[in-house]
Amino acid sequence: MPQMMRHRGFQIALCVLLLLYIFCNQRGLSAYSQSSSQNSHATPLPSSKTQTGPGLAVHDSDSHLQAYMPRVSPAMLRYSHIKYAVYFLQSGFEILAAYLFLQFGLAKALRAKAEGRTSNLFGQLLIFVPIFYVYIFLATLPLRFYSGFWLEHSMHLSEQPFWGWFEERLKFLVLNIATELPLWFLLFFSLKRLPKAWPYLIFGVSLPLIVLAVFAAPIVFDPVFNDFTLMTKSPVRDHINALAAKAGLPEASIYICNHSKQSKKINAYVTGIGASARIVLWDTTLQKLPEDEVLAIVAHELGHNVLGHINCGCVITALFSLCMLPFNIYCTPALVRRLPKVWQIRDLTDIALIPVVVLASFIVSFLGDPIINGYSRRIEHEADAYGLQLTGNGPAMARLFVALSEQNLSEPDPSKFIEFWYFSHPTLKERIKFALAKN
Repeated sequence: MPQMMRHRGFQIALCVLLLLYIFCNQRGLSAYSQSSSQNSHATPLPSSKTQTGPGLAVHDSDSHLQAYMPRVSPAMLRYSHIKYAVYFLQSGFEILAAYLFLQFGLAKALRAKAEGRTSNLFGQLLIFVPIFYVYIFLATLPLRFYSGFWLEHSMHLSEQPFWGWFEERLKFLVLNIATELPLWFLLFFSLKRLPKAWPYLIFGVSLPLIVLAVFAAPIVFDPVFNDFTLMTKSPVRDHINALAAKAGLPEASIYICNHSKQSKKINAYVTGIGASARIVLWDTTLQKLPEDEVLAIVAHELGHNVLGHINCGCVITALFSLCMLPFNIYCTPALVRRLPKVWQIRDLTDIALIPVVVLASFIVSFLGDPIINGYSRRIEHEADAYGLQLTGNGPAMARLFVALSEQNLSEPDPSKFIEFWYFSHPTLKERIKFALAKN
């Protein structure tokens, strides 16, 4: 990476090309399709102590309640710190893999192979994209195996068989290829046929795609990996219905996900938009949490719905695309011409540009995580505040946060740097203090 970043023009080009990747990557389009009650990287956790619940004890200093901590075990610290390290290593591996694909001439060789087989653009992409995606998959597989399978089993957080885990990784790969291949075709078709108007076309198409990706996530993509069933009538469901009615959402859809086949962790999230909007509870959450804590987690997710956080995410993504439009029109072609000569990228219509766009996305996504996570922490705090207002039960929400920490082996009070760069939720030290202060 230091070698790559010596070129100032190349550095700028990578940032600009992120725009292209946003239009060509379904993962970017669906970034706001889910909002979880735990950190998307590693569950954000509690801190300090209250008499309400296991693992809590109260401390008072200068008449102010101090932070509240769950039981912090060596296993919890080891697991969390490994997860932090893997996140940074994984980001570096992805960047390095894409860079080496270009630097060693694999991109131009694969382009030559595709162009030698067919003159049809879609046919060329049908050769280039799957091979490149499989390369990235294999290059990053060892670290994903260590973090996603071996570590989870060694910490007794999962009993999923290896072939079940590996099958899911293959499904992710196939879904990525199947959804992104048409988008790559749309991009390069417009670049070839509309050399001056392509930025407007891509921007126009991106707007419905953003909404479509968020809408389709819970009804098309998520069921590939898990079963989702409507929560059946029960005392807990009746209390959730009453809570939803109080929030002005009497018809709120609550689904149960059989996530226990993959993990023993607990979680819930809100996903979808419009008719596909729903709250999803992992089955482990219902199995391991008492009713008042289940209601607390549902109230938090109802807060996301009522406050329109997913809709706001779609709008922010669309505004970002709009802001980048003039930059893409006036700067992108010149910047592509300044890419390293050894990569032999001919022009904007060259399909060998795909690894460059992916490389750019890896770099800018990593560097942009602190900004995205900062915004995420803000809306998660808003959902906490709404949930507390809805239930009026601060101790139950505090106990929920402790359970998230202890059940998911998440560090309660990470360093400020880790919180800034890695955490998508406030630490539970902050969340528990807030919950009890509002009680």
